[in-house]
Amino acid sequence: MVPLDSLVEVLPLTSVVPMPGMPNPVIGICNWRGEVVWLVDVSLLLGKSPLYQNPQPSYTAVILDFENQPLGLVAHQVGHIQTIEAQKIDQTSTKTNPLLLGSWEGKDILDPAILLPFLGQLSSTPSL
Repeated sequence: MVPLDSLVEVLPLTSVVPMPGMPNPVIGICNWRGEVVWLVDVSLLLGKSPLYQNPQPSYTAVILDFENQPLGLVAHQVGHIQTIEAQKIDQTSTKTNPLLLGSWEGKDILDPAILLPFLGQLSSTPSL
């Protein structure tokens, strides 16, 4: 799950250009409205098996905005918008994974403000 205020667009992922030398979570880049967008397999960041390597006929890119820097999160599917009251978010998961705002009903909630700087630290390049 991601906060709605950082979501820009959800689109079918039709073409991915792999980028050698990038950290494992970065699966490549795609063209989005004439811009190059980095695509990230968030499953790897959360300690789960790689999403993009599993046989799947199609994937979805969830385009997020980080201070005018787009980033695509790869997903099998995108569900519906869910309203969650702040006091119902369990923040104990943030102690085990700094990329999370917390969890709700067993679902991880990513912290978009942390994600891009974290990926920059993993990369051998100055910034994504």
